[in-house]
Amino acid sequence: MTSDSEYSNRFVRRSRLVAAVLVVVLVILLDLWATDAIGATRPAASERALPLGPAGLAETRSSRELAPGITYTRIARGVRSASDVFTVDVAFRATAAEARAVADRLRADGYPPQVIEV
Repeated sequence: MTSDSEYSNRFVRRSRLVAAVLVVVLVILLDLWATDAIGATRPAASERALPLGPAGLAETRSSRELAPGITYTRIARGVRSASDVFTVDVAFRATAAEARAVADRLRADGYPPQVIEV
């Protein structure tokens, strides 16, 4: 014969188990709902605007898949400025004379070199 306290203990344990299972199910359902809700309202990454300068600039995009799940996207916005420059370190030389010789060869090839002491 089962005493009232044993029955009460089993009831409490089962109630706690049922409550725990319900909480886990509820958390999973809420997570799935939130994920769907966010995904439904947020545009895909390729459709979202990026902060790449003022609105209204001419823009071209090209994409290619590098590997499954990895996409390379090139975005060109606006026009190239006449003041854009590139700096390339061509050679480090031990003496100023050696540096000037490299600069002379670059100048002969049509480049405007600068010799800078560092």
